[in-house]
Amino acid sequence: MSDKILSEEELEIETYKSDYIKEHIIAKHMSDIQVMSKLISSINEYIIRFGRTSNVHDQLIDLKAQVIKNRDHLNDWVNKIWLSISKSLMMAVKVYCHCLLVIWMSLHFIGKGGL
Repeated sequence: MSDKILSEEELEIETYKSDYIKEHIIAKHMSDIQVMSKLISSINEYIIRFGRTSNVHDQLIDLKAQVIKNRDHLNDWVNKIWLSISKSLMMAVKVYCHCLLVIWMSLHFIGKGGL
């Protein structure tokens, strides 16, 4: 592990890269979640159309339960990634607002005859 201390600019770049990668992960997995949801809908349609007389009814019920579990698990994981991106964006906004406040106060102070 490196003992190098990152400058604010380097830290901002690394955070941006990390958020960019997370956004791509979210996009990929949201597509996966959509496929799982379509499968669940298709299984529902099959079960409604063919009912208990189908020779695969019980297996479809089990499969549907497993796909729902997988989809929900993946959705929770994606939400955690999204929450981490949201937190870093909130921190960036706070820093930006603080900088604007400092600049405004400096200009206000100079305008009042300070310095």
